[in-house]
Amino acid sequence: MLYKSIILFLSLLFCGVRCGDGKICNSISMTMSPVGKAQTFFNCTAVDGNVVLSIIDMNGAVSFPHLREISGFLVLYRLRNLTTLAQLFPQLTVIRGLATHDSYALVIFDLPDLQDMALPNLRRIYRGGIRVESAPKLCYYRSVNFSAILSPGYKTNFHNVPDKTLCRDVCPGDWKKEEASDRTKIVYK
Repeated sequence: MLYKSIILFLSLLFCGVRCGDGKICNSISMTMSPVGKAQTFFNCTAVDGNVVLSIIDMNGAVSFPHLREISGFLVLYRLRNLTTLAQLFPQLTVIRGLATHDSYALVIFDLPDLQDMALPNLRRIYRGGIRVESAPKLCYYRSVNFSAILSPGYKTNFHNVPDKTLCRDVCPGDWKKEEASDRTKIVYK
């Protein structure tokens, strides 16, 4: 336990200005929790332990906008009205997997409204694989190179998810033309 705390402390110490007033929180476990409990963890930048969210009607009420690191595993179970993980963990960068859930560091199970697994800042899962089961609306996951973020020897497991790369003819965002001085670029937003 001391080893995990030292790793988290050093990672926050050396991350520079971006970490600001980093707050290290203990494991987070929310089951059928009222929205008020989520506010307790709003400013966490690192979790020394695991994050387990289960049986919650999300409706945009729960978010961890500053969370960058989880030392253990992340489990999302029976979350309703959650279409993308980006609204839940927009800054999550690292899942260390010092503890795993049946050899998995990221487990997504029974999320009926999940359309994409977008974790835009996730760069590394050090230990453990990814398991996704019963996400009937999930799209775009086949276009993600999970081996780039997983350590060698760990795998992904997808069960009861659509066998599609894309689920719509149109992307969920918009292509916009931006002009900056002498150049023009097309940007996806």
